[in-house]
Amino acid sequence: MKAVSLYRLQGQFEIAARQTERLREDEKMAGVTEQRRKAELSAARNDHRASMKALTKLDGLLEYLTKRTARRRLALAELSEEDERSPLRLPTER
Repeated sequence: MKAVSLYRLQGQFEIAARQTERLREDEKMAGVTEQRRKAELSAARNDHRASMKALTKLDGLLEYLTKRTARRRLALAELSEEDERSPLRLPTER
């Protein structure tokens, strides 16, 4: 084998070794990024869960207030009907 061929092979080997090292570093960085993203996803899921819990509470409160308002409107309507049916009173009669 000629010296030129040996130098060429050595150069190719060194290039391949650098590329392999770069790929290993990229793999490590990808692993770190993956762990960071998993942590972010977990935090986002926890936030979403808390938001959904709060939304459920608000829905329940809205339903309660809607029912309560409906009962109050009914009571006010009944009072209005009673007032309309009763004879007019003079201010001194009240």
